[in-house]
Amino acid sequence: MDAERKFSIDDVVAVWKEIIDFRVGEPLVKNTPGPNEIEKWTSGIPWVLITPPLIEVKAFFEVINHVAGVVQELHPALAEEVKTGLASLPTTRQKRKTFLNRVLAKVMHKNGSKKGPVVASEDTAEMVEFLTGAAVNLVLRDYAREAAAWFSDERWLRGICPVCGCHPCFSELAGESRARNLHCGVCGTRWRFSRIGCPFCEAHIEEQKLFILEGSSKYRVYVCDNCKSYLKTVDTQLAQPEDLLLENIKTLFLDQLLINEGYGHRSVPNDSVKAVEGGTAPSGP
Repeated sequence: MDAERKFSIDDVVAVWKEIIDFRVGEPLVKNTPGPNEIEKWTSGIPWVLITPPLIEVKAFFEVINHVAGVVQELHPALAEEVKTGLASLPTTRQKRKTFLNRVLAKVMHKNGSKKGPVVASEDTAEMVEFLTGAAVNLVLRDYAREAAAWFSDERWLRGICPVCGCHPCFSELAGESRARNLHCGVCGTRWRFSRIGCPFCEAHIEEQKLFILEGSSKYRVYVCDNCKSYLKTVDTQLAQPEDLLLENIKTLFLDQLLINEGYGHRSVPNDSVKAVEGGTAPSGP
């Protein structure tokens, strides 16, 4: 993607505000999980590996086209690049099915681990990554809405998403009880976690290091020196975030600050966050 035409953080937020409520329009789960599936989930296996989403190839590419249309409408200068990116996608049903399976496999985890990109490094790679990544997010957000009826987050209490298995990208301190809820940046699921301890390495650290942003006390960052990770947090007593996925994008400058201090985040590749330094955004949320 040409450096002069890359998205700024505000541009990415604007796109997500337009697409965030998009619905796939068809059930992604054909059968409600039974006792055997619930037992597997209780043992620590996320739903996406037990009852994976079933989406038609045609429907998935319609989601990609919807995202592409929004990008072209909001950012006409990128219209040609979007068109080129779409043209680089597979066209036959079998190749599209293989592509869809690869894209879904990238975000279906048991332990929160990240996988590599679904496209090679080429001129259109960054745009294709953004379009397909956003489409997967939208599909899994729909899937997570269906999965929400199957479980109580208080029975999970693990550091990975109960729905898709990814690490949290954000957390919130909620209400007067100050309960800590983790947030998945892939499928949008919120789930309860202990106030004490690191969700990444599960070290039980009673006094975690805490950074509060000067001039914006609603944001704080907890860091773990055991695994050198960090977790951005919003205090809902000070502000009600519109959507934590958007909050995560808008606070990428915090990721850069923590990375500069030697910390890392398992849901945010460090090389993607470095793009913020140049006023550009990574290719996915």
